[in-house]
Amino acid sequence: MTFAMLRGTIIFTSPLILTTGYHHPGLTAVGFALQYFLGSRTYNSLTNRGKINQAVESAAILSLTTTSYTNRSTRVLLGLVHACAAALLAWRAQKWMDNGENSDKEKSNSNSDTPPSTLVQLCTKSFWQAAAFGGILGLSSIAATWFSSGYYAQ
Repeated sequence: MTFAMLRGTIIFTSPLILTTGYHHPGLTAVGFALQYFLGSRTYNSLTNRGKINQAVESAAILSLTTTSYTNRSTRVLLGLVHACAAALLAWRAQKWMDNGENSDKEKSNSNSDTPPSTLVQLCTKSFWQAAAFGGILGLSSIAATWFSSGYYAQ
């Protein structure tokens, strides 16, 4: 394992790590492993061009089959991992919003002398809604890219 390979894997899985790592570490680990596997199958440094099998390369170019089924399957699985992460993030965000609304109702029904600051609550809620929306949009876009590249072998 080279440092460049590890760095590339971390960079490509960073959206998954940031949005899903804490709440679903197993899903994040699967995504990381798949990304590392795809990178190890894709990345190869050619030190000696004489070792390339010219017949296999020519046949792949002529048949337009330059992406293996293993590579395509890995890409589709990465799409599935990112789609699951997006769905789980949406579920967590909705659950958080529902819990926030219930606690707001409880606070307004209590007889406390200091009412909660609605502006602070609104800003906090808006920030987390925007962050969740950005995470869901990002993960969904990445999932669509993985599905598409796996399906079309690109």
